[in-house]
Amino acid sequence: MLDGDTFTATDAAGDPVGRVRLVGVDAPELTQRQCWSQDATNALRQLVITGTRVELTVDPGQGERDHYGRLLGYVRTTDAAGLDVSLQLLEHGHARPWGQHPRRQAYEDAAEEAADPDVGVWGACR
Repeated sequence: MLDGDTFTATDAAGDPVGRVRLVGVDAPELTQRQCWSQDATNALRQLVITGTRVELTVDPGQGERDHYGRLLGYVRTTDAAGLDVSLQLLEHGHARPWGQHPRRQAYEDAAEEAADPDVGVWGACR
């Protein structure tokens, strides 16, 4: 786990895929020790714990990789819950919506729900 919006992944065979950057969210930076960064990192770790299978969908408007070489995409768990990882982070106040993309409105709505009662980063990092 690198921080609250970036993690390292392997493919089904266990071969390294590299770093994956979640599209649509921005979590506090762990390397900069920003407020709530450890909590955001822990939340992402719980969502994509080692061995969790996920599906990565590339947003055609974003490209496959960013300028750091990270894979960019929407990540969904492949278990019965089928959770949108970015949406989960937003709903629980571990990230803020970021960028222009097709899921922006849903992500902004989720962040508003968390911000209203000051959940997570919204309450801790004013």
